[in-house]
Amino acid sequence: MNTLNAPTDFPSRALWLWLPEENFPDRQLSPISFYTPHHGFTFTAALFRRAFALEQATRPVHALIAADCRFRIWLDGKYWCDGPPETGGDYGCQTVLPWAYFTRLELPEGLAAGEHRILAEVVNWSGLQSDYSMGHGGFRFALMDGAAPLLVSDGVWECTLDETSLQPGLTSFHEFNWQPEWRAPSVVPAEYVTRRKYLACNLPRPAEQPVRPINVFAPFEPERVEDIAPFLVGKAPLRIRKGLPFTFYLEFAEEVAGQLEVRANCRGGLKIVMEPQEILGRGPIERDCRETIITQAQKLRFRTRNVQAIRFVRFTLDFGSIGLVGHEDFLLEDLIAHVRHFPLPPPTPFQCSEPAWAAIRQTCVRTLEMCMQQMHWDSPVHQEGLGCVADYHLQAWQSYAIFGESRLARLDLQRIAKMLLFSKARLFHTSFALFYPMMLKEYLLHSGDLELAHEPEIAQARELVFETFAGYLGPDGVVSEAPNYCFIDWTFWKEMTLHHPSASGGMAPMTAFYAMALEADLAIAAFLGEQEKATRRAAQFAAVKTAFNRLFYDQPNTRYLNGIPGLTHTAPNSLLPPDPPEIIATPHSGILALAAGLDGPKVAEWILPALLEQVMDKQTQPYFNSFLFMALEKTGHLADGLPQLMTLWEELRDKHPDSFMESWDGGDFCHAWCGSPAIWMARGVLGVRPLTPGFRKFQVCPCPCGLNHFSGEVPTPAGPIRVRWSNTDHCLEIQHPASLNPQVDTTYLPNSKVVITKQP
Repeated sequence: MNTLNAPTDFPSRALWLWLPEENFPDRQLSPISFYTPHHGFTFTAALFRRAFALEQATRPVHALIAADCRFRIWLDGKYWCDGPPETGGDYGCQTVLPWAYFTRLELPEGLAAGEHRILAEVVNWSGLQSDYSMGHGGFRFALMDGAAPLLVSDGVWECTLDETSLQPGLTSFHEFNWQPEWRAPSVVPAEYVTRRKYLACNLPRPAEQPVRPINVFAPFEPERVEDIAPFLVGKAPLRIRKGLPFTFYLEFAEEVAGQLEVRANCRGGLKIVMEPQEILGRGPIERDCRETIITQAQKLRFRTRNVQAIRFVRFTLDFGSIGLVGHEDFLLEDLIAHVRHFPLPPPTPFQCSEPAWAAIRQTCVRTLEMCMQQMHWDSPVHQEGLGCVADYHLQAWQSYAIFGESRLARLDLQRIAKMLLFSKARLFHTSFALFYPMMLKEYLLHSGDLELAHEPEIAQARELVFETFAGYLGPDGVVSEAPNYCFIDWTFWKEMTLHHPSASGGMAPMTAFYAMALEADLAIAAFLGEQEKATRRAAQFAAVKTAFNRLFYDQPNTRYLNGIPGLTHTAPNSLLPPDPPEIIATPHSGILALAAGLDGPKVAEWILPALLEQVMDKQTQPYFNSFLFMALEKTGHLADGLPQLMTLWEELRDKHPDSFMESWDGGDFCHAWCGSPAIWMARGVLGVRPLTPGFRKFQVCPCPCGLNHFSGEVPTPAGPIRVRWSNTDHCLEIQHPASLNPQVDTTYLPNSKVVITKQP
């Protein structure tokens, strides 16, 4: 049987199991989310085990695994998998979400006849921003041969408390000679299980590759480190001579996202502190990723639970941390980073005469790859939920342009729809709800998957966004009555942050985002044949454009204002500071006006030079500059503006070539919202843009942007579109699948001949 067509839900016999309450009364409940105050809850790592026998080898089978909140599983003594896939959620959410996902894992090779053992570790702790719980620890499992269950979680399983896991990031094997007491599990009360509907996650298993360090060094007493060369090639353990507490570093060839596994031989009582670092000497600033291990006199094998951003690992050894008499050398047999990301094809090729641009694209590729897991992460450091839709809109767009990959975006759109419906489209970052129609539009254009748009929750979420924002429109026709104007950009006007500015600092940008959402939904309505809705969205857009220019365009100073002081009737709150008396006019309003198509005749020519000057002065952050790329494309000024923007990304890449940092001057060092250059190398330089879903009709409007030559591919569901141009022969060559229809525009290449080849 093809297990892909097998039932994807648990058999009813598979129970939710947990540690029995009579033995562990204080280890039943779990914090709802990362944002829930964790005091009053007890960190718990529960172990579940089951031995079973197969009389004959099985054909391909699959496993269904759910846990609250996180699980790891070993099959026949080997690490098998972890999960579950992230629920989604929003920043700051402390409420039980009524949906969750379980892992569906294929075993194409099946299982051999004979005895097998399964060991599962389940942690009840919401330790990451994307973690959500039903409020109670739990584990559910089924091993399926097609539709027939081979093994389910039931009362035959045994469970115990892992007493070595003391708290997040602290494991001790030394205080006692732990002998686990295995006992029958209890069934999780129905009042918790029924809080959430568990859905199958049909994404493929993450790709994983073990990577070893390339260098070892110690800032002090380097003579205590021996056998570095043979250790680095796997020929001998790394020896650290006993003595006073000692710190050394291991370096990987490039930054990766993965889990660390350490194998060592040491005496009991040694305290090991491992800290992954993106930058040498600097640990993560958003969350504590350190792992502290207190050893027993034995071989140590330890693997971290969470994926982390790793370029360096700082090891600190305390040979007498708990008063042990006598010391021995520490032997590090191996340190492995299990590098993990969504399974992806090789990136599409892109070459040009400017090496720095190719290098920028490569850094875009690496950053995106590290952030593509079981959902698009903003970064491996933060691992935020899907409420930050603007991040994932840009990341999905990059994944289309670089990999032709849309499966992860599809599930993200489904998860975000659930969050929008649950929150009534009132996300923590108010503006981010408006990015949902934009993200959906680009998904439909690049994938051609119109079925998704017809799913009830997708359609309801799409409509709810506009119903909610209709309530934020003031009598003047602009978004002046929002509860806040979070988020515009990670920058400041005087002492005011544009993360959550005053109404007069955010109403013009928020109105422009609203207009962009209207334009996106107009396109979606056209794709789906919703003529009445398309007509309504066009009328709404026209009304917003008129009001926007009447209120916010400052003609004497040829600029757009951020808002009008005193226009709002919404009272200040924790995310809405009072309006200052001064007029606020940052480049954000002008850039968004152009990106949204709200500007009047000739306005772009008048305001773009000043906007570019402000951007080059870094008055906007890398994320926000994605809207300037949009503005340059929309106004026909890519040739002038794109090369200037690329110099900013050259500088950003020089700071950290492995991956792009969150902003010009701070944050983490692997943030995929900074990857917009990869989008506009495809849309701008190669000039390939879908006009209808699935690229059935597409435009080719290349812009050389001062390059002497360029070539590359843009992936489509029908196959790649290839574009090549050189100023030596002034020939634009286009190859495309025969089922697609190109519209060629040589505005930027007026003297070039065009050669078009159809591919079967």
